[in-house]
Amino acid sequence: MTPEAHLKRLRASFAADEYTVAEVIEATKRTFDNLRKEMDERISALERRVKELESKRGTK
Repeated sequence: MTPEAHLKRLRASFAADEYTVAEVIEATKRTFDNLRKEMDERISALERRVKELESKRGTK
């Protein structure tokens, strides 16, 4: 489930009184923590790729 879809589901559930405010806040924090982790992983992969390409360029 995408983060946007997850938040949309949380909003709908909250509107239906299925979750407390604290539960929605906690789920939102987890969603953003997961997004941050995913973005950090992507950034690290891009940095590794840049270093790899720079090293190849330097050997030519």
